[in-house]
Amino acid sequence: MKVENEQQELQEQETPQEQEGQQGQEGQQESQEQQAPPPASVPFDDESRLGTVEGKVRSIVEPLGVTYVYNDWTKVNVDFDKLEYPAIIFIQPASGNFHVANGTIKDQPDTQFAFMDKTVHDDEAVNEDCVVERMKRLCYRFIRAFNESRLFEPLPEDIPYRTVIDHLDQIVSGIIITPRIKEKKGVLLCNIDIPHHE
Repeated sequence: MKVENEQQELQEQETPQEQEGQQGQEGQQESQEQQAPPPASVPFDDESRLGTVEGKVRSIVEPLGVTYVYNDWTKVNVDFDKLEYPAIIFIQPASGNFHVANGTIKDQPDTQFAFMDKTVHDDEAVNEDCVVERMKRLCYRFIRAFNESRLFEPLPEDIPYRTVIDHLDQIVSGIIITPRIKEKKGVLLCNIDIPHHE
């Protein structure tokens, strides 16, 4: 009982500064919680968010254990020096196609996927060539994971690519592929709400 009374007295003797410090820490924790980044997009619709093509691609890339980025070229170019490499970069699609059939609508965006790693330029381009070949192997892994995911139709048999050397502000090399990807499971038209005006 004596120990409990002494502890109670110590708590009551806290100075206003200590109390303000505790309140300040609580306020900082609340502000940090409020400033938490928004959740990543999801593959399929849930109660609060709509599923996206990007969410499906993210679910394919993340198990590969490399950096994943989704953005437009301008912002990606600015952030290149902040990335951990190697990286798979999904450039925000600017165009695409809707496939509507059998009461279902499927998204078919025209995409760009970049497979990039840091390099050192030399006169004989040996370093760049090694990085490009390594990024081709990473692309192979992506293609296999993409086709095995069953979230999209398999990629075509022939996939054009182009190499990236000296195209960006940072010293990186790699390849870019530009396939049109096609959702395998779309959205049922009957599940889409249409407002009715009287």
